[in-house]
Formats: sequence, C-alpha cells, structure tokens
Amino acid sequence: MGKDKGRIDKQSFGLEGQKLLRLSVPIIITGLSQVGMVFVDTLMMGRLGVVALASGSLGFISYVTVFLICFGLLSSVGVLAAYNIKAPEKVSHIVRHGLVLALGLGLLGTAVLWNIPQLLLILGQDTRVVEGATAYLHAIQWTMLLALPSIVIREFCSVLGRLRFVVIINVVAIPLNVLANYVFMYGKFGFPSLGLAGIGWATTLISVILFVFLAIYVSFRSPLRHYRILSQLPRLDPACLQDLFRLGWPVAIRSSMEIGLFTITALLMGVLGTAQLAAYQIAMQTIEVVAMVPIGIARATTLRVSFNIGNLSAIGARYSSYAGLIGGVVFSLLMALLFISAPLFIVSLYLDIGNDGNQQVLDMAVTFLSVASVFLLLDAVQMISNGALFGLKDTHQPMLLGLFSYWVIGLSSGYLLAFWFDMGGVGLWWGLALGLASAAILFSWRFHRSIERLMQA
Repeated sequence: MGKDKGRIDKQSFGLEGQKLLRLSVPIIITGLSQVGMVFVDTLMMGRLGVVALASGSLGFISYVTVFLICFGLLSSVGVLAAYNIKAPEKVSHIVRHGLVLALGLGLLGTAVLWNIPQLLLILGQDTRVVEGATAYLHAIQWTMLLALPSIVIREFCSVLGRLRFVVIINVVAIPLNVLANYVFMYGKFGFPSLGLAGIGWATTLISVILFVFLAIYVSFRSPLRHYRILSQLPRLDPACLQDLFRLGWPVAIRSSMEIGLFTITALLMGVLGTAQLAAYQIAMQTIEVVAMVPIGIARATTLRVSFNIGNLSAIGARYSSYAGLIGGVVFSLLMALLFISAPLFIVSLYLDIGNDGNQQVLDMAVTFLSVASVFLLLDAVQMISNGALFGLKDTHQPMLLGLFSYWVIGLSSGYLLAFWFDMGGVGLWWGLALGLASAAILFSWRFHRSIERLMQA
C-alpha cells in the first residue's frame, strides 16, 4: 500500500466524503426510526399507569442489553463482507454464516430473556414491577429470532449500498407499531386485551413483518438476488464462524461495558435523589436521539474503511475516517449550540416548565444539558474513531482501551467528583465526559498509528 503515500488529494477526499454521506444517511434514518418506535412504546406504556411504565422500562432495559450484545457480535458480518467485496461468492459465504450465527444467538438470547425475571427478583426489584416486566419480556423475547437475522441482511444491504428499501420499511414500521400496540394493548378487533404484554407482542409482530419484507427484497432484487444468501443453505465452515466470532466478540464486550457505565451512572443518580435521576433521564433521552447521527456516521465509516482496505487503499481508509470525523464533529457542534442556547425548549418537551413543582428537575436538567454539549462532541469522536478501527479489524485493543476509559477514568472520576467533591449529578456527568475524552484520544491515536503503518507498507 506504499503507493498511497502523499498529501491529501482534495478531489479524492471530497469523493470519499460523498460516498460516506450517501451510506450514512440511510443508516441514520433507519436508526432514528428504531428510536421512534421505542419512544412510541414508552409513551403507550405510560398510558397503562406508573407501575406498567416502570415494569416496561425494566423489561426493555433487560431486552436491549441482551440485544445489543448480540448486535455487537453480528456487526462483524458487514466488515468481513466489505473486505471481500471483489469476491461475490466469498461475500455470500460470509453472510450465510452470519445468518447461522444470528439464529444461534437468537435462540440463546430468547433463553436468557426467559430467565431474566428470576434475576430481577434476586436483585431485589419490586415484585409488582417484575411481574409486569415478565409479561413484557416473555412476549418480546421472540423478537430475537428474526430481528438478529434482519441485522445480518441489513449489513449485507449496507455493504452493497442498497439501503433505500431498508429505510422505507423501517419508517413505515413506526405507524404499524402504533397500530399493533393499540390493538394488542386494549384488545381491539377481536384480540384479547394484553396490556403491557401486548406491546411486547406488537414488537415481535413488527420484527416478523420486517424480516419477511427484507427476505423478499434480497431474494428478488438485482443485484442482491445473485448472492443467493437465503436460497442456498451454507455448508457449515467452522473457520468462517470462528472469524465472525473472533472479530465480533470484543465489540459485544465493549458495547456491554458502555451500557453498564450508563446504567451504573443512572443508579448513582438515584442515590443522589429522584430529581437528579429524572433530570439525568431527560438529558440521556435527548442524547439518545441526537446520537443516532454520529452512530450512523460511525457505522458508515466502518464499512467504508473496510471497503478501502479490501481494495488495498490505505489512503482511502484514512480519507473515510477523516470525513467521518469532520461530519460527526460538525453535527455535534451544531447540537451542542442548541443544547446551550435553548435548554428550556428541550426540557419543555418532557416537563411542564410552568409547574413550580418541577423547578428543581428543570434547573438540574438545564445544567446537565450544558455538560452534555461537551459530552456530545467527545462521544462523536470516540464512536467514529472506534468505527474506523473496527474497519481495520482492530477490536481487541479498543475493547481494552474502552474498559480503561469508560470504567477506570469515566466511572471512578464521576464517583469522586459527585461524592467526594460534592458536585452531585454534575460530577457524574463530567465523569462520563472525561471517560469519553479518554476513549476519543486513545481510539484516534491508535487509528492514526495503524493507518500510518499501512501506508508505509
């Protein structure tokens, strides 16, 4: 790859930026549509009462933790497929084995979710809340069987740049999800009234519909159909499964560490008081929506870096990472400006700011959003840098760097600032920011060092 040495070529860099943008937009829209369905589910849970909302939240946190760990394992499918884009048979081989792995993870995830209620009781959760969470989990658990294979198909479509249909069906799924929730929750059109479990069954139904349409699309749409990923059973290749697992498991571990950091931070906020926890949830809910953009850019960066390395273009991989970072930073700066200039508007989406009883939560939420403006920028850099490393098949060291940044730097500094220096919830937020700053620096440094080696080879 030594032939790629030299200064940045503006025309090539601009072209790579355009390719990254075209890939990022559908991934971002798909992510936003999925967040939209979660938001709708939360609103409809609230209509069933406080206990149902608490039960649904506990159940969903349990479900999404298992789901994201499995997602991390399956994200290796897109990377390996992009590396082998010039060999269609190899791509088909990888995707088919990804589907086999997804099915196995789906069965395992379903079994785990079935038994989570027992764990919740052991952890001392309220019996009434666990009862509702059990009904929800025992309905939504079946989603794992088809949602995970759908991820593999989506990765396949991403690699080939065929995401328009994926975007359309995910957007259409939002009103379908609302309708299914309404029918199963309240027992309309002859169906029994299932309450909270109805929301779980609605999600399962939507996962079936999405999988069926994706399966039809890749089976009949050219050029996807030529890969025959569903029409031909794979002859099991342990080495291929091993490659997928070896590349994916560190990503799954890093994801679980990141989830764990935010979960523990929420628990520490609860120790500080209900108002602090409520303000934290408002800020985090806002960040979760906004973060879909850098998450989409990070995923597109991973695939573009993989594609360029597969085509022996280290300079192309470097351009991909730079374009991703510029896009993520610019967007985050704009959102940070919104957080700083219009915090009351953001908080008013969640609270009645005219109610004096909400004043304490309001003041804390405004303060948290100011810190979150820094958090957003650092989070974008660390996500996109880590995505670029993933594109280089570098996952083991980033996992360790993530452990150090999230838990050693982020959690410990947050705890010290909150409880030793009496900064309260603001201290926990600054701890999160410090952890993300560490990850952003370490991931960026490692990618720069790795890509320089490739360019000198």
